[in-house]
Amino acid sequence: MIISADLHLHSPYTKRLDTPISLQQFSLNAKLKGIQLLGTGDCLHPRWMQEIQQLTEVDSGTYQYEDTRFVLTAEIETKDHIHHLVLFPDATATTEFRERIKPYAPDISKHGRPKIELMSADAAEHAVEVGALIGPAHLFDTFSGAYTKYDSIQDCYQHMTPSIHFIELGLASNTYLADKINELHKFTFLSNSDTHNPHPIRLAREFTQFKVKKPTFNELAFAIKRQNGNKPVLNVGIPPEEGKYFDTACKKCHMRYSFYQASEQQWKCSCGGRIKQGVTDVIDKKSSYRPSQHPIHRPQYASFLPLHEIITRVYHEQNPFTNRVNEEWHKLINIFGNEINTLLSTPTEDLSKIGPAALAEAIHSFRNATVHFHPGGGGNYGSVTIPWEEPQLKIGLSSKKET
Repeated sequence: MIISADLHLHSPYTKRLDTPISLQQFSLNAKLKGIQLLGTGDCLHPRWMQEIQQLTEVDSGTYQYEDTRFVLTAEIETKDHIHHLVLFPDATATTEFRERIKPYAPDISKHGRPKIELMSADAAEHAVEVGALIGPAHLFDTFSGAYTKYDSIQDCYQHMTPSIHFIELGLASNTYLADKINELHKFTFLSNSDTHNPHPIRLAREFTQFKVKKPTFNELAFAIKRQNGNKPVLNVGIPPEEGKYFDTACKKCHMRYSFYQASEQQWKCSCGGRIKQGVTDVIDKKSSYRPSQHPIHRPQYASFLPLHEIITRVYHEQNPFTNRVNEEWHKLINIFGNEINTLLSTPTEDLSKIGPAALAEAIHSFRNATVHFHPGGGGNYGSVTIPWEEPQLKIGLSSKKET
């Protein structure tokens, strides 16, 4: 069977939110999105773990609420300021890992993403010893991705590198960019939302599809390791060009620079502002292939905006949370089953019968990778434009400022 999974979420204990959130809310919206498997997020936090254990355990380490399965996941920050995604096989492993790192993590009971006074390799050793899977979260993030400090995955995880089976692409990259780097070819790429908000515009804005026998932790682990016939079959994510730091640019005036120009000017813009290195230059410095070369096991990558975002621009709304956008979104979901079906597989002619031609054409353009990108840089978000559309239909992602 093919399942869609978003394995990186956060509870209210990671980021203070105006309204409380629950696993039940994540489950409800996962069904509307078309996601069958979610990571719980923050399972090292004792109060969130109590909520997780109120769910029905359907298999070792696999929980269920209504139609949604959950596996135990957490994000940690290590002493080197790198973030890591950890997938635990069961509650016993979670408890054991928590006890192991507790002496190095004074905020373990206060923060959903604990800071651990251990280097990446040492934290990974503890995770692997309890049977967990661990890998770098949002690898290309310009603040807490592993490549911000280390030249390679080997440098980051050292003797534990053979036990690292995945890297998380994050919102800043995609398969085509990451596969320019030879050392990444052996890893499974995960696409996840890293969301703090269960709203459908945030949840599963990035996700991975896997071929598994059933939606359980053990089957997921086989898929990540590409064993027993299990494997990832599709990565879906937001176009990384829309990230704030895709291109190298000045943080004050947003003037674009090549890496060599920025270096010559000692990373100081002529306006006096600081030049921020972009993801593209980070990747190019590490590149082995131009263009990228994909290993034989790498699945297809598809770039999409969340359906709320597309509807917002098609109807010239000011933000994606208006009544009209929500009404149109629910109408499409009620007819076509869920958001993933609507974006990936519903025939264009069927979409045209339900909404305006602009909506069907926009979705068609994303499917066929014919949208035009206007990359972000220097802290300024990028945008995409549908080839045939009028200028006012340019799709920007200002709403990505919140997670």
